[in-house]
Amino acid sequence: MKLKSFVFRIIQKCLLHTSYLFCKICIKKSNGNLWVIGVDETASVLHHLGQTITPAVTVNLSKHSLYSFQYDIAIDHHPGKIHNLIRLVLGPLYLGFLAHKATHFLYIWQTGFLNDIGDGRAYEFSFLKKRGRKVVCFFLGSDIRSHALLLNYANQQNRDVISTYMNQVHPDCLSTQYDARMRLNAAAADKFADIIFTAPVDQMSYIQKRTYGFFYTFPVEQILMQTNKFENMSPVRIVHAPSSPIIKGTPLVRAAVKALREEGYLFEYLELTGMKHELVMQELAKAHIVLNQFYAFVPGVLGIEAMANCCAMMCSANPEVEDSLPAGVEQAWYRTEYWQITDNLRYLLDNPDKIIFYAYNGRDFVKDNYTYEKANEQFMKIMKDNNLLNSLN
Repeated sequence: MKLKSFVFRIIQKCLLHTSYLFCKICIKKSNGNLWVIGVDETASVLHHLGQTITPAVTVNLSKHSLYSFQYDIAIDHHPGKIHNLIRLVLGPLYLGFLAHKATHFLYIWQTGFLNDIGDGRAYEFSFLKKRGRKVVCFFLGSDIRSHALLLNYANQQNRDVISTYMNQVHPDCLSTQYDARMRLNAAAADKFADIIFTAPVDQMSYIQKRTYGFFYTFPVEQILMQTNKFENMSPVRIVHAPSSPIIKGTPLVRAAVKALREEGYLFEYLELTGMKHELVMQELAKAHIVLNQFYAFVPGVLGIEAMANCCAMMCSANPEVEDSLPAGVEQAWYRTEYWQITDNLRYLLDNPDKIIFYAYNGRDFVKDNYTYEKANEQFMKIMKDNNLLNSLN
């Protein structure tokens, strides 16, 4: 297996250098800044950043079954080994071409154009930096988070966090091998990235250099500005859509739903898992309350989608802990720790005016902070402040 991996690495490096040299000789380079955003769709972040940062080429090398967005470069989904083989060949060819054409590379998640060779993408980043390209890392959570570090923090704070239960989903997350991979990801970003975006507490990591707060982005035309769903809240419609039930607090949500129904409360509860993204958005547009995640310090993509759809959103995101969150979040959602789900949900059911209060506050918060235009303004200011927008040769 080691020999096979070694051969694949050599093949990919040869393809990369050949592709870049060919493009440099045969293809005219465009003027001005051009972003590459990729390379794997995760929670619709790639799509939204591709609409936020322009001009850009979006690259998705691993099609996600729950999303139907279009990308500038994509590999159609094929059965396992066939897809891996296609990606092994096309990945370095695309990188060689884009390294010639583009000036800036924004990497989402921990994957790259080349297969993971256990270096945290250091070879790939180094290739780009040697050719004067700018590299930005946009981490999403489990691609950089050290569960060992976060669990130590949780023990000091006497509270449960994502890492408390992650080993039930990924049993190796507290192993020395797993932590070593997170160290490599951090080391490569520290050495080569011009800018790093992360949530420093929620995504606690080994990154040493300065980072910028993780930000979300959402199309303003999809924000639910007009709705009549609050004219009739009988019954109240509650939605929970966990991507990973254990670490999102789903067992506690189910316990709260059960307890309140036993108390005689009447409401509709929908639990959405494995559902196409557009169908989830349709359900959010009809929901009154969204029970999000309860071990995290940030609202997550679903939280932004819920607020954009004018839902009263309950989650554990805490600006007092994660100070990378924008100002004004205190009333954008109903902050709920994992031990408060039953009591806080009961409070909203008893006070429907508060459902409307948080729904409209959350919607306005997204409109004021996370539209494509607002996010672009925020992103470009950071780039300008760091002198990263000059066109490259």
